[in-house]
Amino acid sequence: MSKNNSYFSSLYQKIKDRSIEGTLGVLRFKSDILRAHLREELADSAPLLADPVFEPTFPWKESELKFSDISGSILQPSLVDTMD
Repeated sequence: MSKNNSYFSSLYQKIKDRSIEGTLGVLRFKSDILRAHLREELADSAPLLADPVFEPTFPWKESELKFSDISGSILQPSLVDTMD
């Protein structure tokens, strides 16, 4: 397993664990036995959440253009006026 896969795998497990604990916290069961049983059932069942999506982020460079420079081409003039 690559280093990245290992990182995301452990991250996904942490998200799953926190989701289970959050669900149990909302339900507010007082019985420790019931909470343990539900924790076990939720851990072994289908995921509570969809598979995670990770998007890479790329550095960006600030443009020298102003809103007025792109008014009428990329942006509607009314939007530029409103933002101004």
